[in-house]
Amino acid sequence: MYYNWSTDITKFKTPTAKRIWELVQMLDYGTRGEKLHKSEIKKYWPQIKDQVAPDVKRLLEYVIWNKVSSLPIKKNFWELSFQTQKLP
Repeated sequence: MYYNWSTDITKFKTPTAKRIWELVQMLDYGTRGEKLHKSEIKKYWPQIKDQVAPDVKRLLEYVIWNKVSSLPIKKNFWELSFQTQKLP
C-alpha cells in the first residue's frame, strides 16, 4: 500500500482508480519495495502516460515497447568538448 499525506485515498470511487493513482505514485516517487509488473503498466498505460514524469514516461516507452525515438538524443562528450567557438 502506498501512503501520501495529502491525498485521501478513501475517496477513490473504484479500486481501479486507486490502483492507477498508486502506480503513478510508485513510478514517480519509488516503489517502497513493492514490485511493479510490466503487464499492469501496459494495462493502465493509456490512463497513466500523461500523469507520470516525462523522463519516466520516456524510459518506460523504451524499456517496455523498445521505442528508441522516445529517448532524448544528446551529443556525446567529444562533440560537446571540441565545438568551435566564435571569438568576439
